[in-house]
Amino acid sequence: MNMEQQSPVMATDPIQSAKRLLALESRAKNGANWFFWIAGLSILNSIIFYFDGALTFVMGLGLTQIVDGFVYGMSQELSTNVAGILRGMGILVNLLLAGVFVGFGYFAKKGMRWVLITGMVIYAIDAVIVGLFGDWLGVLFHLLALAGLWGGMRAIGQLAQLENYQKHGDMAGIQSIINPPVSTEMDTQRKRNFRLFSLIIIGLFGALTLFVVVMVALYAR
Repeated sequence: MNMEQQSPVMATDPIQSAKRLLALESRAKNGANWFFWIAGLSILNSIIFYFDGALTFVMGLGLTQIVDGFVYGMSQELSTNVAGILRGMGILVNLLLAGVFVGFGYFAKKGMRWVLITGMVIYAIDAVIVGLFGDWLGVLFHLLALAGLWGGMRAIGQLAQLENYQKHGDMAGIQSIINPPVSTEMDTQRKRNFRLFSLIIIGLFGALTLFVVVMVALYAR
């Protein structure tokens, strides 16, 4: 294949172009995958709740936990049959909420950036709701998931820009994405370091929380 037949991206540096494209596609998919985790953990929280379990995955939706709590409170004042129907309705509502996030993940993987942004806004509102109930560990993990979604959104945007540059043969634009300036690479490294630091802080906070819970349980005995 001669140079005239090559795409604008591959005409710059085939190896560098391929690596950059793979990295962007991977970031976009990883960002969308957060929606699947949120949906799955939300349903798992509901299952654990209905079986009287004490474990809660803090990355799950606060909305589904509100539904669970509402159904539980109402069912205590109703007959067994009506309470069973109410629980079934609660499960359906939670499945619907989780299904919406599965849909967000599916369409975000298709490159629909506005869907990902919509999901982020709803999940951010959910983080506020979780915070209103005083679940600060849940808020932290919501923020962690939002950071992952943000990375996916940026990657989808860059892929869309790259496609547009290719369409118009804008070599300068293509180069700005395929071979970003050194300062951009340094900023990326800083972001990675910040994420690592955030994970360490969250881990320490989680360990401290677990220690406090264990000590309180031992003291209660």
